[in-house]
Amino acid sequence: DCSKAIELDSGLAIAWRNRGLAYLFKGEDDQAIKDYSKAIELDLDDADVWNDRGDAYTKLGNEAKPRPII
Repeated sequence: DCSKAIELDSGLAIAWRNRGLAYLFKGEDDQAIKDYSKAIELDLDDADVWNDRGDAYTKLGNEAKPRPII
């Protein structure tokens, strides 16, 4: 369903985040990180998705790279 929502409106950050969560639960961590990154690109102020991406990086054993402060 998240993929269909993205197909209909690729600017919905919440759809990207939710699909990332689904990928994470399936163990597809790399794809989850890609979707979280897209959600962040669309909504830089959503702290929850930043946290979700950090969890995915932690699961992979990597540290999340902080975004530059502008």
